[in-house]
Amino acid sequence: MIRLEGISKLYGVPPQEMRALSGVDLSIENGEYVAIMGPSGSGKSTLLNILGCLDQATDGRYVLEERDVSTLKDKALSSLRNEVLGFVFQQFHLLSRLSVIKNVLLPLIYAPEYPSNAMEKGTAALSSVGLEHKRTAKPGELSGGQQQRVAIARALINEPSILLADEPTGNLDRQSGREILDIFKKLNREGRTVIMVTHDPEVAKESDRVVVIEDGKIVSDQSGPKEEGEGE
Repeated sequence: MIRLEGISKLYGVPPQEMRALSGVDLSIENGEYVAIMGPSGSGKSTLLNILGCLDQATDGRYVLEERDVSTLKDKALSSLRNEVLGFVFQQFHLLSRLSVIKNVLLPLIYAPEYPSNAMEKGTAALSSVGLEHKRTAKPGELSGGQQQRVAIARALINEPSILLADEPTGNLDRQSGREILDIFKKLNREGRTVIMVTHDPEVAKESDRVVVIEDGKIVSDQSGPKEEGEGE
């Protein structure tokens, strides 16, 4: 599904240029749950942005679902991003003036054709995170954990095969964070690929595979034990 070959990312111009990534090779298969860890400034968020087609590598090749991302023009890249990828960030990025359901429906504006069953799709997405009863509420009426669940529902509205999450529990208390991680595990069990950046080892333990990046390079890539009965 995902293949990075010799990916490097430089910012600025010589001699002040900064190398955020250096020759990264990484493959991620359908249905994996991968945590990306590393200290601040290690390049993990840059890596996630490249995986999410929000940024482009300076060098190297990125193949996403058999399409070479580096060859795509802006329109094709936006289309691929909207069809295949769902994003969840540490900040919820909800529009306070809109209801929960309207926030969830926002990505559909960029679809080639606004679906006639949009409201049904939005309600189903909210149901998947246990918030269908809050569809008419405003974000300010929700707890932080509930707002992040709305953000996950919004990421699901286009039924992406890959979910990218950048510190999704970073602004939440322990209990709310636990609920968010449970949702990601459920979505992964249902077949979605989950790629999550985190600095928290406890969060990383929830994944099946932990990739550690330091100074723009992958220094460790280890798979964890599968849950009982998995893969049988």
